[in-house]
Amino acid sequence: MARDLYAILGVAHDADFDTIRAAYRNAAKTAHPDLGGTAGEFEALKEAYDCLSDEARRANYDRTGYYTRGKAADTLDAEALEKLRSMIVKIVNLLAKREENKADHLSEADQLSMLVDGTLIEALEWQISKWIGEDRDRLKDYKKEAAKYISLAELFEGNSGKPNRISPLIQITAKYYQNHADAVAHEIKVKERALEILRDHHVKTPKTLKAAQ
Repeated sequence: MARDLYAILGVAHDADFDTIRAAYRNAAKTAHPDLGGTAGEFEALKEAYDCLSDEARRANYDRTGYYTRGKAADTLDAEALEKLRSMIVKIVNLLAKREENKADHLSEADQLSMLVDGTLIEALEWQISKWIGEDRDRLKDYKKEAAKYISLAELFEGNSGKPNRISPLIQITAKYYQNHADAVAHEIKVKERALEILRDHHVKTPKTLKAAQ
């Protein structure tokens, strides 16, 4: 979620914690629904304070310009942005490497123009969507295997009050597949968030390229 949290609190971007806390307390006096404000105003104020008063969340917001509700969601944004960063870097490196193998090298401006011709975001969106589809297939398979071994473990029972020593072993295998399913499910969330962030952007022609044209 992109929003200027500093503006909501009415503080500068380099404000220290005491300033942020004082601004929040002062603004809450009029933003709270019981004091003449609205639920939406107070919620936005509290979200801004919750993020900027937490050192780690604030650093992530300052770095990315994005925040989401709760620390777990902020972590998801960070992972999604890292996914996008690594993909863009790979595309740039592949383009540069391809040009190194040509007799007539393209200038950096020409290489840059290939990235801003409108296809970069489309390529990223296509690749992430493809990965999500593949991950969903993997998730389905892992869940199926986990369920199979959970059912298998329920078939065993010790004789004459003896301990069941087989089911726990099978449950280890079930847990193995469930852990993989959980990991893939999380990766899907990261990639879906990366898509959401990507779709909030477009590629523009930078000043350096305009000057070279």
